[in-house]
Amino acid sequence: ATKVTVTLSNSDKALPAEVVQSDPRTDLAIVRITEKGTYPTAVLGDGSTVRVGDWAIAFGSPFRLAASMTAGIISATGRKLPSPDSPYDYRDLLQTDASINPGNSGGPLVNINGEVVGINFMIFSPGSSAGSVGIGFAIPINDYTRRIIDTMASGKAFERGQLGVRIKNLDTAMRDQFG
Repeated sequence: ATKVTVTLSNSDKALPAEVVQSDPRTDLAIVRITEKGTYPTAVLGDGSTVRVGDWAIAFGSPFRLAASMTAGIISATGRKLPSPDSPYDYRDLLQTDASINPGNSGGPLVNINGEVVGINFMIFSPGSSAGSVGIGFAIPINDYTRRIIDTMASGKAFERGQLGVRIKNLDTAMRDQFG
């Protein structure tokens, strides 16, 4: 995005904001409102304690319908999905049937106590024009994402170690080749 604004649920005013840091691998970003003031904040919960069957409430602005919420349950935890638009796989996602549509991405997925346990992320859709079929995913708020968020909030980029190796099953031809 080249221009970022934040609209709070208690106002129609679009507040100017800036992206402090982003992490494309997890699709997380820190956005800071640039206009001076005191603003409400959400309470971060713990997505690692979420269980299948727990209530899930997705907030966002689907199809530009501001301040919408939908309710459902956590359908699965620990989902791993390949990303068609990214070289990264997404791991440990929360799966929910709370309706997530275009405009919900980046919004909070909250538990029944109002704590943010995930960030609405993507949907499963069987075709390019099928839209939502009731299978949505959220990035969980857990120790790993908290480290990323804390690092980015301090103005630093989150760095990951990399070994430069690839794991592969050893077949007979490879075993013979490498002795």
